Amino acid sequence: MAQYFADHGVPREAILVDSAGNNTYLIAQHTAELTKANGFHSSVLILHFYHLPRARLVFQLFKLVPVTAAHAERFVPRDFYFGLLREVIAYPIYFLRPYGE
Repeated sequence: MAQYFADHGVPREAILVDSAGNNTYLIAQHTAELTKANGFHSSVLILHFYHLPRARLVFQLFKLVPVTAAHAERFVPRDFYFGLLREVIAYPIYFLRPYGE
């Protein structure tokens, strides 16, 4: 994604890459740390449509607000069914996780 944004005009120095964030919780946690360290005031999530509700929830629980979200304008049935199943299982689990202060 960093390369995509760079190819579309975002300066390289404005792109922060979280190579250790391999799930939604860790990405939000690392983003909260980066936000605090750099004085950022907002976040933008760009994800699959089925993942947006849980990702927004996690970012809000880490007090990363306001959160703007976007998704691709494509629909693939496989994504819908896989995503729906994954989100139905994962969404309640994320209410049980610790979110700092």
